[in-house]
Formats: sequence, structure tokens, C-alpha cells
Amino acid sequence: LKLANSLRTQGLYTEAISEYARLGPIVQKAPGSPYSKIVQIWPIYCYIKLYEKYSEAALKDARYKEPAGKIFNTAMQSVKKLDESPPARHTNEYSLYKLIRALLRVQYARQYEQGGNELKAAEYYRQSVIEVTEGIVSARVGLDWLPESLLMAGDAYEKLNLNEAAQNVYKQVSIFYKDSKWATESKKRLDALPAS
Repeated sequence: LKLANSLRTQGLYTEAISEYARLGPIVQKAPGSPYSKIVQIWPIYCYIKLYEKYSEAALKDARYKEPAGKIFNTAMQSVKKLDESPPARHTNEYSLYKLIRALLRVQYARQYEQGGNELKAAEYYRQSVIEVTEGIVSARVGLDWLPESLLMAGDAYEKLNLNEAAQNVYKQVSIFYKDSKWATESKKRLDALPAS
């Protein structure tokens, strides 16, 4: 699990997916394993992050469009399967599950944005804020996915022109995760926000 997590944090998503896939059957054989949900959720996160890379590349080269679509479809189907038996609200994994659902909605929003449908894009950004906020509320400080959840909420607030809310979120990340890459990113986003 440490190896899979390390690959994921380095952005080696394909390799991380392979490791999580190898762990899955082992964890399923241990009833009540504390890792069963986390091993199920992290690969979906990796698929979404892979899709982000492929969809960016597809804007420059049409050959990436089909693989991007397949990766997105895999992520979407995996979330649907997870929705059938989501993590319990009181668990740490619940906030990661909500981050995954929010990330998926952001991808839909971006697709509508590129297609020129601002209304539909705004609706998906709103949904992403609701999803990620539910996860943040139930999370505890120290979870390694929480700063990303907060930054994502801030980004969605910006897209909805709720700059004050975005500013508050970025300040929280700077305080709770100072000296991290998340704090650096928050500072950058805070500096880029228009003065209110």
C-alpha cells in the first residue's frame, strides 16, 4: 500500500493503478480489513488524474481523445460501482469518496465549458462544491487528500464568482498545511484573486 501510495503521490498513476489492482484481491480475502475501501477508491482517483493528463493532450493531438474517453469511462463506471456501497459517513474514506465524486463533476464542468455551455458548466461546478464540502465537513485535519479537497472547493468557488469563499478556503490551506506544496499553490491562487 505504501508503494502504491508513493507512486500515486509522484504522479505515476498507471503504475499506482497496477499496484492497487494487485492489492485488491489480497485485501478482499481479509474480512473487515481497514484497507478495503481505500484500495477501492485510490485507483478511481488515479484514473481521473490520468484522464486530466490525456484530455489536456487531446486538445493538442486528436490521437489522445479516444484513450482519454476510455479512461474517463473507466473512472465513471468505477464511481457508479462504489456508489452502490459507499464508505460510511463516519470513516476517513468518506471524505476521499466525496473528493472523487467532486473531481468527476469538475471534469463534466470542464467538458461543458469547452463546448461553450456555461450554464451547464456552472451547474456541475456547483455540484462539485456540494460534494467536496460534504467530504471536508466530515474529514479531520491530517488526511493526505484534505488539502486537495480544499483547493478544489476554492477553485469551484472561483468559477462561480464566489471569490470571498475561495479566499477563505485558500487561507485555511495556507494555515493548516504551511510549508507544503498545497500552501504554495494556495498562495499563488490567493495572489491571483481579484481584489474585492
